[in-house]
Amino acid sequence: MTCKISKWRVLPSESLFMYTGKTYDDYNIENFVPNLIPPDISKASKQAQLLCGESLECLYDFITTGSATVANHTKCIIEEFNKIVKGPMTIKCQDDGKWNNTEPTKCLD
Repeated sequence: MTCKISKWRVLPSESLFMYTGKTYDDYNIENFVPNLIPPDISKASKQAQLLCGESLECLYDFITTGSATVANHTKCIIEEFNKIVKGPMTIKCQDDGKWNNTEPTKCLD
């Protein structure tokens, strides 16, 4: 799969990043081509499988980068995200039924 670099590359004037101590050119790697083909997760090494378990994101990063550190960081971020998204949700209301950040006294049906 080929990718036209000019279609996805951000120009210096379009960049939303602030480059403290560095410049746009420090991060603009002209010959970089993104990997758009997912790796074969079934061929993950034992080390990757032990580290990542069932985390596809972790396995993807381990196989793509070859770095256990990057993969572990991804796994931790995904676990934290899932705690937030899947955690208990408390709906809180005031006496008048409006939302607030305190314990509810009653909610309007």
